[in-house]
Amino acid sequence: MKYLYYTVMMYMLLALGWWTVLLLRTHNELYNVKTDLVSIQFQNENSPGEISGSLSQELQSLTSAYHNKKLMILGESMVFGLSLVLGLSFIRKSYQNTLIASKNEQNFLLSVTHELKSPLAAIKLIGETFQKRHLSNEQSRQLQDNLCSETNRLESLINNILMASKVRRDFAIQMKSINVQPVIEKIIQNQLAMHPYVDLQFNTPGSCIAHVDQDAFSLIISNLIENAIKYSMPYPSIVMNAECKEGTLHVTIADNGIGIPVHERELIFRRFYRIGDENTRSTQGTGLGLYIVKSLVEAMKGKIIVRQNTPKGTIFEVTIKS
Repeated sequence: MKYLYYTVMMYMLLALGWWTVLLLRTHNELYNVKTDLVSIQFQNENSPGEISGSLSQELQSLTSAYHNKKLMILGESMVFGLSLVLGLSFIRKSYQNTLIASKNEQNFLLSVTHELKSPLAAIKLIGETFQKRHLSNEQSRQLQDNLCSETNRLESLINNILMASKVRRDFAIQMKSINVQPVIEKIIQNQLAMHPYVDLQFNTPGSCIAHVDQDAFSLIISNLIENAIKYSMPYPSIVMNAECKEGTLHVTIADNGIGIPVHERELIFRRFYRIGDENTRSTQGTGLGLYIVKSLVEAMKGKIIVRQNTPKGTIFEVTIKS
């Protein structure tokens, strides 16, 4: 497709150039014919003493018209050529975006099918185990913990799908001043309860009052921490900082994961986009988490950027003006 695009563009530009040359050649021939006719006409209608001044004036007028028409042909040719290049580029970009969107939606269907089937299969298996076997208290407790974990996973997936649908419309943001420190600490406690193997440090200078939507802010932090854990396996080490300074909330979440290539740091915020191919990707997810994060951050008039961590990993930085 790429070579076809360049072939068509080159052919059309060459055709445009050829027609421009033909127009200029025809225009030049027409100018020569007109000058010859004017010269003959003056010689037939005027005496030899009158020819020089009048003929010179008429030829000067023809020459001026000739150059104006020549500039018009060249100008229109350049404008048409530029319009052609821009139009073909726009068509190619639209086609590529359509292919990307189609691929991302296909990946989403594959991933969401897997994400739904896995917890449902686990929940079904746990239920059948309770029905068919006599279990000890310890075994029952372990299965109940697994049941809660899979149920939470399923609930999180459904909530993300519903939230992705909401943020595409006019999502109602209710801003109010809150202390974000206890909100973040509660989220961290919940994450550590589900992932006790994670090394997660939270640094803050103390009380941090910010003007945010509490539910949206909680979802942003939860998704960023879950994303950091997911892509930092098997030994996630995460450092989180939060600070309110000069009327602006600054939050950074740094992990030691696989990192994000520079050319994909903007793409990861697209709906359904995930790094790699769905058939070879080992991490769970639907490609909605970061899309929701950016949508909610922007709804609160904030911004989110991605930076490289040292020596490896990724840093997400969220800033929201209070």
